[in-house]
Amino acid sequence: MDPFQDFYPQALVPTHLTKLTVDKLPFDEPFYTAPGKEDDPEEPPAIFVGPDRSLKMSKYHSIDPDNRHLVSPLGMVGIMRTCVITPSSVKDAFVADLRFIDDYQLADLGEAINDCDDQEEYMDMVAYLGNSVTFEAFIAPEQITETDDDMPRDAFYGDQELYGATATLQEYGNELLEQYREEQERRRQAAAEARKQKKAKNKSRLP
Repeated sequence: MDPFQDFYPQALVPTHLTKLTVDKLPFDEPFYTAPGKEDDPEEPPAIFVGPDRSLKMSKYHSIDPDNRHLVSPLGMVGIMRTCVITPSSVKDAFVADLRFIDDYQLADLGEAINDCDDQEEYMDMVAYLGNSVTFEAFIAPEQITETDDDMPRDAFYGDQELYGATATLQEYGNELLEQYREEQERRRQAAAEARKQKKAKNKSRLP
């Protein structure tokens, strides 16, 4: 009996044994990550705005594989790697879902690069910006003060060829949020029932 299930002719380490980064994501599978903070001295922001106002993500940032199945998407950015196929080429593309983060949360490294104190800090910032991917499309809440149903509406930004992939990411985020809300409601009802039973029990002990 052969002790090995599979055989590979070259001793190359498979990607699932190394850290997961945005440029190594499996195709068309949504993942989530915290955007990070611009002023965090320990770790630069994972997702940020570049000097040209494009949305970017650092290739240095490690993505937790478990973040594909979150309890809640709140405070996280949805990301997905996909591909664009044309008659002459096939290229990787990246889409994002910014609906679950707060306003003014994304770091603006386009401004930060102008505030560097010395040449070394400037070159580090240039290298960090260079080692990133650009999201060709994303969705975000439309900034409207009044709506008919008093609910935020999603706005699409980017290449229309990526509309379908972005809609897939949107749907996945909606499902996660709905599951989270249902779980919160179950917990609320369970807590209310527990309080009710405790109150009835205490009342029955009264003389």
